[in-house]
Amino acid sequence: MPYVHGFLSLAENGLDALLLEDDCGKKKWFDEQDKAMYDLWDGGKIVAIVFNIRHGIELLLKNISAKKDGVFLPSHDLGELLLDVENKLQDFCLDEHLALLKGVVQRYVAWWFSTKTQPDDPMNELARFGQSKNGNKKLLYAFVHDLSRENLEQMRNDCHNLKRLNDLLEGQPHWFTTMERIGVAKEEVKTQMRSVYTIKHPGFNKYFVKN
Repeated sequence: MPYVHGFLSLAENGLDALLLEDDCGKKKWFDEQDKAMYDLWDGGKIVAIVFNIRHGIELLLKNISAKKDGVFLPSHDLGELLLDVENKLQDFCLDEHLALLKGVVQRYVAWWFSTKTQPDDPMNELARFGQSKNGNKKLLYAFVHDLSRENLEQMRNDCHNLKRLNDLLEGQPHWFTTMERIGVAKEEVKTQMRSVYTIKHPGFNKYFVKN
């Protein structure tokens, strides 16, 4: 599903641009008087980045779920979609990859970057572009005031790692199922997979935030 990489790459590129600014992490992103307004400057960029990451996660989870059995949960709730993936893949992928995916997604379910609020967002649209009726008119933008340069670097790492996890996990259920059909035990499949160079060296970026 190319859209997975598309949304996450948009967020990643936006973060790259913000991190090039000399005053990144040293200024306030929003004027409190303008927090109900949406634009694509300063704090508005952060809101757009958050939407792209969360929407990218939604598509990633649906993609991996569909790769297992051809269907995905008709939901926008990241927590529900994650649970669906966990249930489907727990015996059909490498444990460490599923655990890493779970850790990243759970942080965005909880809005880890926001000390102001952890909004209820089952439709995954609070940070949607524009003034949608259920969108950012209800979003407390003040969380952007507390973001540091390290927080933005964390988001960028998450984008990179989520794309890698999508690529690693989307093919594993088919491989496990195929090997199971010819009588290979799951633990043997895992051993064989972990000997592959791209599995041994998946290229994940370092994390700052503890799960």
